[in-house]
Amino acid sequence: MKKKVKRKSKKKYNKKSIKRKLFLTRILISKKEKNIFIENFSLLYGSGMGISKILSILKKESKTWAMKFAITYISRNVDAGESLWKTFQKTNILSEYFISLVKMGEESGTMAENLNLILEQQRKEQVYNSKIRSAMLYPSFVISLTLVIGLGTAFFVLPRLTGIFTSLGVELPLATRILIGFSNFITEKGSIFFPILIITILLLFFFLFIYKKTNFVGFWMLFKTPGISKLIQYVELARMGYFLGTLLEASVPILKSLDSLSEASKFNLYSKFYKKLHDNVKNGLSIEESFKKYKYSKKLIPVSVQALIIAGEQSGKLGSSLIQIGKKFDAKIETTTKNLSVMLEPILLVIVWMGVLLVALAVILPIYNLVAGVGSQNKKQNQPTSPPPISTQTDIIETMPTETSTTSESTTNIKPKNLLEILPTGTGFLNVRSTPSLNGGLIEKVEPTDTYIYSETENGWYKITLDSGETGWVLGTYITILE
Repeated sequence: MKKKVKRKSKKKYNKKSIKRKLFLTRILISKKEKNIFIENFSLLYGSGMGISKILSILKKESKTWAMKFAITYISRNVDAGESLWKTFQKTNILSEYFISLVKMGEESGTMAENLNLILEQQRKEQVYNSKIRSAMLYPSFVISLTLVIGLGTAFFVLPRLTGIFTSLGVELPLATRILIGFSNFITEKGSIFFPILIITILLLFFFLFIYKKTNFVGFWMLFKTPGISKLIQYVELARMGYFLGTLLEASVPILKSLDSLSEASKFNLYSKFYKKLHDNVKNGLSIEESFKKYKYSKKLIPVSVQALIIAGEQSGKLGSSLIQIGKKFDAKIETTTKNLSVMLEPILLVIVWMGVLLVALAVILPIYNLVAGVGSQNKKQNQPTSPPPISTQTDIIETMPTETSTTSESTTNIKPKNLLEILPTGTGFLNVRSTPSLNGGLIEKVEPTDTYIYSETENGWYKITLDSGETGWVLGTYITILE
């Protein structure tokens, strides 16, 4: 009998499948993975190792499917005789700036030197990004912590104070009413409010600083922020000096160099400026004429820096001049970052102080009003009471009914009335409101021990008739019913 031999099936890579997978790798491969690949590739190539061996090692070290597929694709094409820079360009692992250096290295035989330049530039790019992040981290942390503490106070502390303030029966200040209203809103709608707030903040951050079609708005806001705008300008000038200078020193054409610089720039204002510069040079204008033609050039690049670039262009040493500019502003970035943190500290302290002051006033003012009311009540109680005038006493005696004449009338004509007496409130008075609610309008203030006729009750409130004949509502907590 013949034994059936199982043949190993070879994977077939059709063009559509490869294109689809390459598209996925552009999305799935993170920037961190790309940076690690570039760094390891540069170090291994500098040691004299062959490209196939390097790619085999890097594939084993890769942790994601997308990165392994990209390295496999590069290895297959390189083994098939395709140039390395074209393969990098198809996988989109490297930016145009790096691809230009790899291309020049392959054509001129200076691949090791150009890969070292890529590695150095990558380190500088990481430093620039970390400087901007560190400058933004401190204010973001302080403001976020302030918001968290404020929302926590509104959710946990203020609801307890609300019950105390409501039971006082005093007129609350505007700041306290706003704080109580916000606290009630957080307590009732907190389960909906907090998720919406977090999602809104994340979406704003995404559209302002990450999404490419709208991040120009966020970068424009940063560029208009005092202190941060200066740091952004220094970072961009240092990047321009190193990027453009390195490419020109590596004999990359100026149009290709400006195109790569435009793609490398993180800020939309500078990216547009580099594209304009590229178009003007392409049309035959010099860099000096291009600076004069773009009306915002002085805001983006200082006049002194423009003079150095123009002098380098005229002397034929534009690449070295740009590298010197990069070194100059690289040193300024460190100083500006330290000064920025010092400058932002008092501003952040004022913001936090204003929030604390608002909460403190909202809590302290009702207590102050309560203490002031207690003091005024004590003064009234300590004042001696004088007897009524003689004429008044005579009138009272004359109008007093006799026993014989009023006994029958008191039993037949006088009807029982609903009477109440005002109790001490701690403030020396009790508010009479237009509706049975603390939100009702203030009609009058009545004093303890005064008695009034009440006609109806509603939700713990009593409707009384004042001496003026007007009616109003008083809180039942501070009255007692007289029989």
